[in-house]
Order: sequence, then structure tokens, then C-alpha cells
Amino acid sequence: MKYKQKGFPNNRLSRARFAAYCLPSIIVLFAMMWLMRDVLEAASYGRYTPSVLLLNTKKTITMFILAGCGLVYYQHKLLMKRCNDAGEGWHIDEILFKLSFVLAATGFLLRPLGLLVLSVVFAQFLYGIYLKDNWIPNLNGNPRPNDNFTLLFASASYLISVVLVWVSTRWLETWFYLVYNGLKVFFWHVL
Repeated sequence: MKYKQKGFPNNRLSRARFAAYCLPSIIVLFAMMWLMRDVLEAASYGRYTPSVLLLNTKKTITMFILAGCGLVYYQHKLLMKRCNDAGEGWHIDEILFKLSFVLAATGFLLRPLGLLVLSVVFAQFLYGIYLKDNWIPNLNGNPRPNDNFTLLFASASYLISVVLVWVSTRWLETWFYLVYNGLKVFFWHVL
């Protein structure tokens, strides 16, 4: 089947272009994970003293949840274009998008569970990278070729995401301890 050459090339993102456009959100996510270690340690020891952002721990976690929702929305728009390029995967994008808001709503009740919104941002990035490249014209027209800056920013995204995995393993143990103690205290007061 032949399509018009013109199409809508802005509705397509190749794998490298997707990674390059996700670079700002990956940098923000990296900074949030780095700051999260101090916040989680303060919360796990029951300290509600001012933390990194000069707010108490509950307000800081709430700010992280809201910022995570903004990052999820930004990457949802990019992932839709990536799915248009691959010609598949829209339903998984919608599932990740809706899951993030369920986690955010849960996070306003149980603060530590809301931090899983940040993991959805990373899952969206990984899924966009996982989708196959498609250089065949489709309903959205011909794909745009990658230039040198796109490849440079894409490689920076890949590198930062590897460091992000390393940083997230450092605070994962603290997060599990916090969730365990938080649920124990929550059910102790309820029951």
C-alpha cells in the first residue's frame, strides 16, 4: 500500500530521537532519585525535620509524586509518537499511563507507595527503547533521519539511564524498609 509522502512526520519518533527527547525527563528523574535517598532515610527513621527541599518529609514526597506525574504525562506524549513509528504498543503505553495515576492516588494515602510513579517514568523510557525501529513509510509519512546531535543526546540518555539503575538500587533497600514500617504503623492504628 502506498501512502502520501507528506503525511505527519511529527507524529513519529525513531528510537534514537525518542531517547534524545527523553533526555530532560531522564535528567530530572536522576536528580529526583538522588535527592530521594535523603528523603527516604529521613522518613524511615521517623524524622519529620526539614529535608533537602526545606519542606517536611510528607510535603517533599508529595512534590515528588506530582513531579513524577508531570514526567509521566510528558513521556506519554513521546511514547505515543514512538508507538506510531513502530506501528504497535499503544495499549501498553495506555496501561503505563493509567497505572501511574493509580499509583499517585495511592501515594496520597500511603506516601511511600506513590514513589513508584518514578519507576513508571523509567518503564516508559525502557519500553520506548524496546519498540522496534521502522524505516518504512506509514500513515504518518516518512521517518525523519537521525542527525549527529540526536545520536549524541540519545547516547547521553542511555548512559544516564544506566547510572539511574545504579542509583535506584542504592535507595531501594531504604524504600522497602520505609514501606514495611509505614504499613505496619498504618495497620497498627487501623486495627
